Amino acid sequence: MEGAQPRWPPKLRGLIIGFLLVVFPLCVAAVYAFVHELIGDRRSAFYGALAYGALPMFNQQPYSGYVDFAVFGLLAFFLYALMRLRTDRGLWPVARLAIATALFTMSRTQGFFIVILLTPILAYALFCARIGWRVPV
Repeated sequence: MEGAQPRWPPKLRGLIIGFLLVVFPLCVAAVYAFVHELIGDRRSAFYGALAYGALPMFNQQPYSGYVDFAVFGLLAFFLYALMRLRTDRGLWPVARLAIATALFTMSRTQGFFIVILLTPILAYALFCARIGWRVPV
């Protein structure tokens, strides 16, 4: 029993299946939610999610174990959470944005810097329009 390998945690067993069954569908759903929030049309959101899922860069990377396909899905989820902060009230939108920020910044190293650059720009557009600092067109 000295040379036996421990059964848990497995050495990347199930990683590829986990990407295909969990991460990839969640990324497609995040793209759908973002496009639906941005445009407001279900058909356009379905087409956007279908286009994201059909790109070979995204739908074949889960088989190889890369996580690059998830970065765009996490960016879509982050932008969706940021956009919903404008319309939703309560603690859930803030919690959603915190979860999206944590997921996005853990996905890649440059994600943190993208968040630093995007947050002030989008926050200005969202909060200034809501508070009334900007004149609506």
